[in-house]
Amino acid sequence: MTSAPLLILDEPSNGLDQNALAELSSILLQQSQSKLILLSCHDPVFRDSLAAEIIELDRLKFNEQAA
Repeated sequence: MTSAPLLILDEPSNGLDQNALAELSSILLQQSQSKLILLSCHDPVFRDSLAAEIIELDRLKFNEQAA
């Protein structure tokens, strides 16, 4: 991990076995103490292990006049 205050991860759990998932979960939980982590995830078990806040992008409202 870097010293960046923001981590953006796209499907970080894809293709990992159970041991690797547990290790990744531990790392992300530790990193979340000092970083904002945005990740895409279709694995509800992994997502729940992180106690992640779910944000559905298609439900966000954007100010169209700002463009």
